[in-house]
Amino acid sequence: MAIRNDWIDTLTLQRGLEPGTVLEARRHAEVRGLALGDAIALGLASDDEVARSVAESFGLRCREDLRADAIDLDLCALLPVAFAHERGVLLLKSEGISVWVAIADPADLHVLDDLRMLFAAPVLPVVVSRSTLTAPISAAYRRLATTAEKIALEF
Repeated sequence: MAIRNDWIDTLTLQRGLEPGTVLEARRHAEVRGLALGDAIALGLASDDEVARSVAESFGLRCREDLRADAIDLDLCALLPVAFAHERGVLLLKSEGISVWVAIADPADLHVLDDLRMLFAAPVLPVVVSRSTLTAPISAAYRRLATTAEKIALEF
């Protein structure tokens, strides 16, 4: 399945960028395959602007912040912290038979498939910029470690 590149058009239209800039972004997407950081590295947009445009392009929700109370720590405990950081993903909550997940790159079908297999359930992605996602991942897993230490001390 090819990665959708129409988010570039959305981004450039929102920003009022020159047509040459659009062509440059498309060339990068075709030559290297599109990584979300390419637009940021080119100076086309901020991390949050790219996340919003990608979410719109994919027809997904976008969050610009993640509150601690929006994160189910029991759910997070099922996913290794290294995986969460490396793949830019944070489990948020289960709702019915589905699992909500914050993800930096919704085009990363491998991680979404891995999560579907892990939970044997539909995975509902919410796009969050990588810069926004880093601190909540660290905070959630720190809280998990603290909780585990408290439980261990009780025994």
